[in-house]
Amino acid sequence: MGYGKDLQELLLKHCHIKLILDNQRRRSFAQADINTIIALFSPPDEKSTLELDRKAHFVMFRVPFEEVLSPIVFQEIDEAQQLTTDPKHRQLQVPVFGTNETIMLTELSRPEFRVRVLKQADLYKDGLASTGEETSLISAERKYDGGKWGGKYVRAPEIFWTILEKGKNKLVRLGDIAEVQRGFTTGANDFFYVEPTDKHAPKGLLHVKNGAGWESFIEDEFVKPLVKSPREIKTNLIRAEDLKYKVFMCHLSKAELKKQGAKCALEYIQWGEQAEVPIKQGTRKGEIVIGYDSISTVQSRGRWYDLGEWEYPDMFWSDAYNNRYIFAVNTGEYYGDKRFFFVNFARDDFLPRAYLNSSITPLFIELQGIANLGQGVIYTNVYWLKSYPVLNNPSYLNTSQQKRLKQAFDQLSKREIRSVFEELGLPKPNKDYSNIYPDDISLDNVLPDRRELDKVVFEVLEL
Repeated sequence: MGYGKDLQELLLKHCHIKLILDNQRRRSFAQADINTIIALFSPPDEKSTLELDRKAHFVMFRVPFEEVLSPIVFQEIDEAQQLTTDPKHRQLQVPVFGTNETIMLTELSRPEFRVRVLKQADLYKDGLASTGEETSLISAERKYDGGKWGGKYVRAPEIFWTILEKGKNKLVRLGDIAEVQRGFTTGANDFFYVEPTDKHAPKGLLHVKNGAGWESFIEDEFVKPLVKSPREIKTNLIRAEDLKYKVFMCHLSKAELKKQGAKCALEYIQWGEQAEVPIKQGTRKGEIVIGYDSISTVQSRGRWYDLGEWEYPDMFWSDAYNNRYIFAVNTGEYYGDKRFFFVNFARDDFLPRAYLNSSITPLFIELQGIANLGQGVIYTNVYWLKSYPVLNNPSYLNTSQQKRLKQAFDQLSKREIRSVFEELGLPKPNKDYSNIYPDDISLDNVLPDRRELDKVVFEVLEL
């Protein structure tokens, strides 16, 4: 969110967004690295905001452009805002999660195209930022923060909007039921992240090495298990055997360490203050300074080596996804790097954990995440994750559904999570995805444990 928000706000308030066109069969501009669209706007009128009453048309063509050049096609697109009795013509009222607002969307689907029509005022409403970190109040102070028009209104399949409509009284913002924050930024990974060497160590000590070439003993009370990379998460449960690193966690002063007799931790800190440290970024990149305490990324702390007190998260959410989606439950006392978001629920509810691991979540990430210039990786951020709608109230499930969901999740947890293609019954993708054919997707081919978990979720949402 946020990228291009000023342009979007200008267009919504002062222009008529007549058409935004995309084509799922052929790129609009063949040589572009990213998939571009064609847009038609009226000239801006800076003196008026009456354009918010206009209606915007978002069109996805399903055939090459040369097959839809008939004026009849564009007339039907223009008239789509007038609802008819056609079963492929529907009107949806969907919530703006985190508020008491809704938006009205009209959708017409044809073999050649799909068009979605909604007021520019609703587009504006859908892009308003929350007033605060954990509030759902509507306020005049709310500012426009941008919307994922391409993902939601152009590319999203019909099921995306059906989920939002069916879930409008059942889904809640994750940020309303859980605390969401980014994992810690050490400012000096070579110092803070250490790797056990498996060398013999006296009782109470652990032999470790760091990324700067140092290796020796540290009291094991000051090194905690760390999830450093999404690749270390193999299943939807964090497992100690999959983790390679530990993080140096010390909240004591050097005087307190000396008094406590924590000689190794104290010596490690002293080594860190005397080590030659290369600056890795910024205007001073390449310079050598003496001591990790001399680099700017740690100097804001009271004690440069103290990362602060952190709760162990209930779940780990990666900030970037390619084709494997895992939302892992923390099964022990494990911390995570800044590449993860920590999710801590207000109460011990199983339902949102299971829902986050359903096939609905990859769909929402693909459509609403932040694309990396069209090169594959999709990012999310804390704001996005807080806004993500999830199932939370177990009363929506009957006793049988609760039991089936728990069994399906437990079964899913016993194996490694594969790429989204393999989870849906397709082959493991080649580098260029040339062996992946979307038409081959069938519910009958989805892996059985995932299919059962999804079945329960779909039943609850009445999909």
